[in-house]
Amino acid sequence: MTINISQFPLNVRNDNARISPTTVREQQKTKEEEQQIEQLKQRDREVRAHEAAHQSAAGGYSRGMSFTYQIGPDGQRYAIGGEVKIDMSPVPNNPEATIQKMQVVQRAALAPSDPSPQDRAVAAAARSIEQQARRQLLEQQRNELEESTIPSQNGNKSFASTIQKAYKDFQEDRSFFYDNVV
Repeated sequence: MTINISQFPLNVRNDNARISPTTVREQQKTKEEEQQIEQLKQRDREVRAHEAAHQSAAGGYSRGMSFTYQIGPDGQRYAIGGEVKIDMSPVPNNPEATIQKMQVVQRAALAPSDPSPQDRAVAAAARSIEQQARRQLLEQQRNELEESTIPSQNGNKSFASTIQKAYKDFQEDRSFFYDNVV
């Protein structure tokens, strides 16, 4: 007689090979640690890419990157936060250069695909400095225009004052025409 083993269920029990509750907890802990390490690696990549975007867009106004680290269960350091210092000071006595610089700073602050609230605050501060520089530039241009309309020391009038006089003369001639012809 031949017995086919596949006819009988395989119920082999070895009492000496039991899995203890401690072993199960250790396996679960290892899985949790692996998940935590993967999360830390992902966060590290995100932080480094974010700060690299700032630094790249800031060009010469960047002063380097720094990171905040967390030690993972594997003993490795993972970046969980970071910053790039960017020079936001206005260019002294040069509003045009300040405007250009603050436009670069704004682009640098908003360069990452996911700007943080701090990034948005930096962009807003740069926008404010840019607007102030624009007002200074307009004030300078207005002063230059006013200076160009003041007669020079030798008595010659500037082009702008010549135009103003010609317009005034035209107004007087027009009133003469209307008074005498019409």
